[in-house]
Amino acid sequence: MRRSRNLRRIKVRLRRPYLAVPIFLNGSGRTPYRPVLVLQTRLFPQRVSSPPSPQCRRGNPLEGVSNPERLRIISVCEVGSGTVKSVNLQSDGDWRIDVGLGPQYGKLLDVGNVDHQSGWLVLELIPRDQATVSVPSLGEQITFVGPLVYDSDNHWNAIHPVWSIEVD
Repeated sequence: MRRSRNLRRIKVRLRRPYLAVPIFLNGSGRTPYRPVLVLQTRLFPQRVSSPPSPQCRRGNPLEGVSNPERLRIISVCEVGSGTVKSVNLQSDGDWRIDVGLGPQYGKLLDVGNVDHQSGWLVLELIPRDQATVSVPSLGEQITFVGPLVYDSDNHWNAIHPVWSIEVD
């Protein structure tokens, strides 16, 4: 008896119009939800992925960063390459390194990088890593590794902190 009651209840619930219509619409080839999903995916930055690197770190990728609340992680570990355009020591002790990327790394940039950074990617070498990572010189071709973040204070993408810089 109990089994038939449960089955009957399930059938009744499935036959209710407000439940049947969404199932019917989602199951058909002509769903009104598909265009909405396409628009939503364009509004959010895409996650970017690169080949793994031995310099990628486990744990909190923003460990040691001053004011990490302003940073939104896009990818926990990225590898990129480009030419050093600018090197400056910041008031918080970070070395800021602006890099003109090769065309294959353009996916790392945001509109803010183009509008406010001449199309360059910002690398931040924090004090914690300065003993093991050397600051490159202007004009050097480098390969770098670190988390790709969106800096909400400056409105651009950055590698912050940069974990590895190698001169090519």
